[in-house]
Amino acid sequence: GKALNQTTGYDRIADLKSQVDTAGQQFKQARHDLDQIKGKHARTIQNRLANQREINSLLQRKHLWGEDDVARFTGLYRDEHQAEMSERSASRELKETEALVDRRYDELVGAIRERYHEEQIWSDKIRRASTYGTWAVLFMNILALFMAQAIFEPRKRRKIVAGVDEKLAAAIGEQNAMIEQVNESVEQQLARQER
Repeated sequence: GKALNQTTGYDRIADLKSQVDTAGQQFKQARHDLDQIKGKHARTIQNRLANQREINSLLQRKHLWGEDDVARFTGLYRDEHQAEMSERSASRELKETEALVDRRYDELVGAIRERYHEEQIWSDKIRRASTYGTWAVLFMNILALFMAQAIFEPRKRRKIVAGVDEKLAAAIGEQNAMIEQVNESVEQQLARQER
């Protein structure tokens, strides 16, 4: 099978099929990673929004703050800064992963397109070979018919004619012998009657 594939060029298509499978797996992995990062990004945004709501709630009752509220506000403000950095990082990571998914999709489509193109070329090559094969078989049949008519039929005809000639000669010989006997018989009877 391997030699036939190399001869017909199908090994190139098998390589491209493998590339399509690899590109498909990479695209699937990139999509999975994107889903994970989207979830992480959404959680980061939710955490930051929760922080902002709590900060706003504390700011609305600023005049009633105690020492714990001041400590809580300071911690939340520090957490807000950290959450903002995390959100930027998650957004950047999300954009990079979306770009990667797009690249992986383009690679997959390109691999599929190249495989399809090569399969069309291979199919055309096989179709041409099949056409030439059909012409070769047709030529062989015409040659066999010509040989049968030009070589074998005359030989067969000569054998038939020779057989008919032999039988005809034998039949004529028998007829001549009979005619000879009848002639002798008639001559003998004539000779008897003359006496």
